[in-house]
Amino acid sequence: MIQKLLVVFVLVVGLVGYDYFRLQPARNVEIARQTQTNHALGLDLETARQSRDKVIALKKEISQTTEVIQQLLTRLPRRSEAGALLEQITANPGRGMRFESVIPKGINRKTVNVALTHPPVKGTVTYEELELGVELLTTFRHLGKYLERLEQIPRLVEVVGLKVSGAGIGKPLSVKMSVKTYIYGG
Repeated sequence: MIQKLLVVFVLVVGLVGYDYFRLQPARNVEIARQTQTNHALGLDLETARQSRDKVIALKKEISQTTEVIQQLLTRLPRRSEAGALLEQITANPGRGMRFESVIPKGINRKTVNVALTHPPVKGTVTYEELELGVELLTTFRHLGKYLERLEQIPRLVEVVGLKVSGAGIGKPLSVKMSVKTYIYGG
C-alpha cells in the first residue's frame, strides 16, 4: 500500500514538475502575448471611442453650420427676387415722404475666399451687390420710420451712405442715401 502511495506520489510530483518546467513557460509566453494583444485592443477601442465622439461633435457642428447657412440664404435674395425686394424698399412711402429718385447703381460681382480651420476647408463664395441711390424728401420722424421699415425687411438690406440736408425751418429734409442688398445664386 505504501509502495502504491509512493509511486502515485512520485508520479504526481513528476507530472507537476513536468507541467511547471515544460508547459508553464509556454503558457506564460501565451499569457504575455494575450495581455499585449488585449492592451493594444484596449488602446484601439479608446481611439475608436474618441473618434466616434469627434464624429458626433463634427456632425452636430455641420448641422448647426448648415442651419446658419440656410438662415443666411433666406436673408439673401436670389436674382429672381431682386425686383420684389426693390418694391419693398421703395413701395408705400406714406404721408410726409416723397421719393425724388431711385437710381440703380449697378450690380458688382464679388468673390470672397473662405477658410475654416477646424475642419480644414477652403473655398470661395461668389455673390453680387446691388446698390441703389435713393433721394427723398421727408421729415426727420418719417425718415426714422422708413429706416426702421428697411430694417424689418426679411432680406438683407444695408444703408451704406446717408446724407441729410435741410432747406429751412418747416421745410422737408432732403435725404440722399445708398442702399445695398446682396444677391446670392440665380
